[in-house]
Amino acid sequence: RSRSYTSLLHSALTAAEAEDQSEPLNLCVRDAPLKCEPEHAAHARRHTPTIKLEPPPHMDEDEVASGGGMSSPDVAWAPGGRLGVPSHWLHDYRLKTEDGLSSASTMRCMRWAVGPHLLKQTLPVTISRRFLPEPRKRFYRNVTVAGTDSIYEVNLDHRKLKTPLGNVLQVPNYGLALAIAHEWASVKDKIHPSLLHLTGLAFSVIDNVNHETKWNIVNKTLEYLVTDTLLYRDNGMEDFTAMQAKEWDPVLDWFNRRFETDLKPCDGILVVDIPESTRETIRRYLLSYDIWAVNGFLFGVEVLKSVILAIAAAERKISSEKAVFLSRLETNFQISHWGAVEWAHDLDKYDHQSRFSAALLFIHLNTWQASSKQKAKP
Repeated sequence: RSRSYTSLLHSALTAAEAEDQSEPLNLCVRDAPLKCEPEHAAHARRHTPTIKLEPPPHMDEDEVASGGGMSSPDVAWAPGGRLGVPSHWLHDYRLKTEDGLSSASTMRCMRWAVGPHLLKQTLPVTISRRFLPEPRKRFYRNVTVAGTDSIYEVNLDHRKLKTPLGNVLQVPNYGLALAIAHEWASVKDKIHPSLLHLTGLAFSVIDNVNHETKWNIVNKTLEYLVTDTLLYRDNGMEDFTAMQAKEWDPVLDWFNRRFETDLKPCDGILVVDIPESTRETIRRYLLSYDIWAVNGFLFGVEVLKSVILAIAAAERKISSEKAVFLSRLETNFQISHWGAVEWAHDLDKYDHQSRFSAALLFIHLNTWQASSKQKAKP
């Protein structure tokens, strides 16, 4: 069973050479005979024979023309190679002479399992690939920041950093420009844009591909309020229900006091009823920020799936690490009982922390203001 088709054919031709060189040798692949002439059988190890594959005698011309047999009756073979025989024909291999199967001394048989791995060249192999662009290597040495009091730019070796649409990256404050420059300075060998979160947020605001206004971005953020993570509780496991009440209730109570609302969690699959007055209160709060910070809020809410946690972190009620922990409370509960999946849970945790920390930093840097006033002379 472990002998390959090539070694079997080698053995057959060698046997023909040793026994009788005057008679042709027929190697049948099921009902299709592979004929090898005597002059090709001799010196098989030193020459390259031409093997002709004929369709079975019971197959008429229409079946052969429709593809029932080989697409071409002539198949070339070289020592050490493979025959171009369809895999569904590779079932029974028999060596016989013209008078049929003879004695055991002149008969050799082998039964193979049908499989494309025996003759890989007969069937096309399709390998699915993702043709992603190769990350660009770092092409700069120094990263600097230049600008005035209201517009700052990031330079890569005296080249201005530009957005995907070709616009020059111009940010409204010096702190954000320094943070973006630090991202590019931290690149080691290759540039992975998906890891440059602050740069990506700045690109989104400047290019604004979908022509979003601040009002539209706030409305998109408010769509997460009705499915906020803190408003849905589990009623199946007592331990997890107690953990949710212990960790989430203090943040929800603070949110209700801060915005004078009365949001209450629900159990099961019921949908929380959000009063229109509550929506308007949160909308006015978010509209008080500029479009740069509003984009940061949307990015952070998409990470946590919670408007309440994002606002609590922006108001410095909780830290970014605590916000990510509360958003992944169910995952943390399962890990404490069943253990963590190596690499998967840790990678997901740090990815959430890096993305939300970037969103929170983007909000703070775009709401931070500093002013200096010269002291009056006495």
